[in-house]
Amino acid sequence: MAELYERLADALTEGWRKVKEALKGVRGVEVMGVGVTIKWRGRDSISLIGLLEELNKRGRFVVVLDEAQEARPPVSAELRRAVAYAYDNLQNITVVLSGSQIGLLERFMAAEEPSSPLYGRYVSRLVLPRFSREQSLEFLQLGFREAGASPRPLCWRRRWTSSTAYLGG
Repeated sequence: MAELYERLADALTEGWRKVKEALKGVRGVEVMGVGVTIKWRGRDSISLIGLLEELNKRGRFVVVLDEAQEARPPVSAELRRAVAYAYDNLQNITVVLSGSQIGLLERFMAAEEPSSPLYGRYVSRLVLPRFSREQSLEFLQLGFREAGASPRPLCWRRRWTSSTAYLGG
């Protein structure tokens, strides 16, 4: 288990170093310790589109907006504009919208509505069915194996109507 923690720490440290380097010098972005502060309003602020433009200049980036369907106006409209702008103008930026409620996510994108900034854009969908308990366990075991870790066996505990995996002991 100590090896897993060490590998995870190394990966996070290297990933964080890359994030800090990419964001260094971007107006409206302050990188301190293990946090990033983005000024969206006021003096020295940056817009979401401005941030994407800066990242585009620094190389290839994948921006993942998880549970994007949870965004509410006016943020949801700003996100749609920024995604459309990135699609049309920023060749180094790939935007991935992910969410657990596909119908709400598609409504959020509004790619079929002529008034939406995303109207007419090519959309690639990857729909994954919910994992069964057995698939979840197999997925975790394969991930640990790929990482070269040998965790204690995973145990399942039933709580309410959902299942939770934890390292048993």
